[in-house]
Amino acid sequence: INEEEIHFYNFNAKLQVSIWGNNYTLDLYDYANKFWSGMIQNYYAQRWYVFFDVVIKSLIEGHPIDSNLLGERLFLEAELPFFMLDTKTYPTNTQGKYSD
Repeated sequence: INEEEIHFYNFNAKLQVSIWGNNYTLDLYDYANKFWSGMIQNYYAQRWYVFFDVVIKSLIEGHPIDSNLLGERLFLEAELPFFMLDTKTYPTNTQGKYSD
């Protein structure tokens, strides 16, 4: 298996445990969200940070949430780094206790 194949399989595995595809127009977007190894720390936390940043700024500035801006920032600041730039390897076995 070469580097290109590793990237391809890694990318598709991440899609399967998160957004369930790479098409924002599908009604199933985010259908497969999982809280597995590294997902909260390396993916969902950044998405929530971006979401609240956009919402708080719109409240302070007194205008509606700009869904286009939100989508663009989510892609650039959370999804692109996780799906395309992240090269971390994640454990396949349980780490720690369920209460940790």
